[in-house]
Amino acid sequence: VNPAWPDAPVKLFGAGADSGTFDYFTEAIVGKSKSSRGDFTASEDDNVLVQGVSQDVNALAFFGYAYYAENQARLRAVPIADKGGKPAVSPSEKTVLDGSYQPLSRPIFIYVNAKSLAKPEVREAFKWLVDYDTIGRTLMKNIGVVHQNFLPLGLLGASKEQPYKLDGAKAKALLAKAGVPNGFKVTVDMRTTQPIQGITEAMQQTFARAGIQMEIIPGDGKQTLTKYRARTHDIYIGTWGADYWDPHTNADTFARNPSNADDAKSKPLAWRNAWDIPELTKKADAAALERDGAKRAKLYQEIQAEFRKTSPFVMLFQQTEVAAYRSNVMGLKIGPPSDSTYLFSVSKKCFH
Repeated sequence: VNPAWPDAPVKLFGAGADSGTFDYFTEAIVGKSKSSRGDFTASEDDNVLVQGVSQDVNALAFFGYAYYAENQARLRAVPIADKGGKPAVSPSEKTVLDGSYQPLSRPIFIYVNAKSLAKPEVREAFKWLVDYDTIGRTLMKNIGVVHQNFLPLGLLGASKEQPYKLDGAKAKALLAKAGVPNGFKVTVDMRTTQPIQGITEAMQQTFARAGIQMEIIPGDGKQTLTKYRARTHDIYIGTWGADYWDPHTNADTFARNPSNADDAKSKPLAWRNAWDIPELTKKADAAALERDGAKRAKLYQEIQAEFRKTSPFVMLFQQTEVAAYRSNVMGLKIGPPSDSTYLFSVSKKCFH
């Protein structure tokens, strides 16, 4: 810490340990999910966090962008510094939309277990039964943008293609082709936090248009993740963030599955959803080893195109988290990967 920092306690505020925000923030900033000191005020109510950080000159906090946007007069957001020496990027609607506020942006998506919903037509039908635009204008307003690819905007090769929209007729045609023209019953494991709960309930309504009866099974983070990691879910709605600043960080888990056996040593997200993809795994390995930047970006574009069409994942949004601090705290910049967030430049102006 900068020696100019006053000899005064720093109060910390953040999302609770069962929150997806907590999981993602610790993974993106600390480098390991749920790895956090315990001496901070935790709350699932972001308004509580806003109140806490705004009322103490030495406070720091992390929470969703929407709450920062509504309280900018009382808060300062932490800019993110690029390792290459480019100007630091602050969170705003523009930087959220263009993907430059990294690593505090994360995709939200549906995981569909391919064991129970294995037919490719069913997987694709799901992608036509989400009202991306309406959810984006309401539940995700100011905290994320529609994004239908596993690479977040800002990473090399990230695709901006968005081929899917709510289209019940297309979904019904695909279900008929799969031999289930009248739909079926399915369960979804839902973490009872926002915006996950709101998104799940919205999809329950649109899925019903194609005859798919979605039973919501609510639970906390531990309950839902335990089923998901054991491959015993039908559908799981969750979030994922990049572990390091390279496209392989997400390709390695979404588009690679070296072994689909129950006792596999490696268990990426593709494995958790029983998606057996030997050829796509080879493509992802080749992209990781390609040294030409332009060729590598093209490879990831091709992988994402195949992923969008065939995978059991329904990519929904790219969500943005924000770290906030008091207006008199100076020099705090969050780097794109977790290992480039430094405190040696931090100082504080004292008010007299």
